Order: sequence, then structure tokens, then C-alpha cells
Amino acid sequence: MDKAKRIGMDGYKAELNEKIAILEKLLNDYNDNRRKGYFCLAVNLLELQDIKSIMDRLDCEKPSEATVKQKAIAAVKLFDDVALQRGISIKLRK
Repeated sequence: MDKAKRIGMDGYKAELNEKIAILEKLLNDYNDNRRKGYFCLAVNLLELQDIKSIMDRLDCEKPSEATVKQKAIAAVKLFDDVALQRGISIKLRK
């Protein structure tokens, strides 16, 4: 709610729509059937600029012959590195 107050409802909605599009790409291209919850949590917790930066790096570093599992591992490593820098833990607490 604080962010919606800070940037306005239209800005907040636009940011959420961008995050949704990125999450869909992650689930379609990087999900090895074990990462859905992780990617949902990561996109929710990290700032949009951090997520965009990670996606840019993934697009640049992605070899064409990489398996989905290899791409998932690379994505998780990048998300974990950024989260660690921001003091965020991307782990489900059950």
C-alpha cells in the first residue's frame, strides 16, 4: 500500500503488469517444474529494476542449447545473488 501511495495507483498497476509479464516469461522459459513458487516469490519481493536487470542478463547469457533445467539453475542463481545483496530471503516459510 505504501508503494501505491508513493507512485500512484496507475504507476503501481503498470509496475504489477510488468511483473506479471516477466513472471509469465520465467514460468514459460525457465521453470523446470520445480520453480513456480520460487519465481512467484522472487518477482513479488524484488524491485522491478532488479528483476529487469536479471532478465537482461539471462537473455544475454542464455546459450541456445541450454536445457530448461540449466536455464532454471542460472535464473535462480541470479535471483539469489540480487536478493542477497538486498538482504532478502527468497524461501517459502511453511
